[in-house]
Amino acid sequence: MCSIEENNKKELIKELRLCNGNFSNVMEKCFYSIDPVIDVSCIIDEISKSFGVDKKSIILCGSLRLGYSLSPKKNLRYIDEAYNETNLIKYKSDIDIAIVDENLFYKLKQRIFKYTNGLNNKWYNNEYYKDEKKEMTNDFFRYNYKGWFRPDFKPLGFEICNEGSLEDLKKYVECKLNRKLAIAIYQDKFFFEQYYLYGYSVLHSKILKGDITI
Repeated sequence: MCSIEENNKKELIKELRLCNGNFSNVMEKCFYSIDPVIDVSCIIDEISKSFGVDKKSIILCGSLRLGYSLSPKKNLRYIDEAYNETNLIKYKSDIDIAIVDENLFYKLKQRIFKYTNGLNNKWYNNEYYKDEKKEMTNDFFRYNYKGWFRPDFKPLGFEICNEGSLEDLKKYVECKLNRKLAIAIYQDKFFFEQYYLYGYSVLHSKILKGDITI
C-alpha cells in the first residue's frame, strides 16, 4: 500500500506527463488541492501575529505539504529522505512557509529603503552569512525584483517581524514541531506561483527524458 507521499508524487508525475505545458493546472491539482502531509496548524497563529498578516496569507510549501521536494535539484526527494539516510539533523526537512501579502511586502520595501540610507549603504554579511566577503546587496534586490523578499539576504540587524523577532519565532516553531522554520515573503500570488511554475517546467523536462521515474 502506497503512502500519502508516494501517491502525491505519482500523481504529480502523471499530471506533468499529460499537461502539455499547462503548469498552472498542475499546480492547482498537485499543490492547492491536496492536504498537507504534516499538520503545522499549531504555528499559524504565531506567524500571523509576528508579521501582522491574515492567516489566509500564510501557505505551507515544500515537502511538509507535498511529501516530496519540488526543487528541480532534488528530483522529487521524499520528506526527510536525506535525514533518514544520514541521521544528520541538518538534513531534516524544514517547515517552508510562504507569506503572500502585498501590504507586508511593500512595508518591508519601504523600511529597507530607510534602513540602507536610500539603498546607498551596501552590505556584505548578515546573521545567516557571517563570513561572507561578497556583496549581498545585488542578490537581495535581484530576488526583490522577482517579488520575493528573502530574509536570508537582508542587511545585518534588519528585523522583518512586526511583533517580536524572527529568531524568537524560529525558536518557538522549532520547540513546537522539532523542525526549522524557513520564511519567504512574496509580493502577491503571481510572484509566488512563478517559483513553482518554473520548477514544474524543469521537472516536466526531466520526466520526459526519463531522468525522473516513479
